[in-house]
Amino acid sequence: MKPNICLSILFLCVLSAVSASATGIPDLSNCTVTCAYTGPGHPVMYNVPNGMGSGFDHCNIGLDVIDATIHVVLKDGNGVPMPHHYNSPDISGDLQVNLMDVGLFASDYFGAYSFRADLVPDGVLSLSDVGRFAMALGSMCP
Repeated sequence: MKPNICLSILFLCVLSAVSASATGIPDLSNCTVTCAYTGPGHPVMYNVPNGMGSGFDHCNIGLDVIDATIHVVLKDGNGVPMPHHYNSPDISGDLQVNLMDVGLFASDYFGAYSFRADLVPDGVLSLSDVGRFAMALGSMCP
């Protein structure tokens, strides 16, 4: 009885691993992470909870300012880099979702397809995108 259970569990594990590879579920051990700074010392970044401070591209080692930007390449189960895109209802890029963004969103919605207005990333501008935009209206970054 026990050998049958062990074989069943082994079969399920192999099946799970094969299906994860075939479906493109990311395997973090295949991902690549690099830092722009490769010299000696430890880059220090000053930040406070409200978002003020420096970014990765403005770190310090002593009094020297260096770029310690971290680059991540996410790969699928087959080791192929996966494209990933960032989208935001702050279309104008002024760190707040306001009337300027409403105009830009409306021009995209009633014009040709534009990824920046596809807030439910399904390849179509629809009422789902309008709802997601409306929920964000009035929000701002700290």
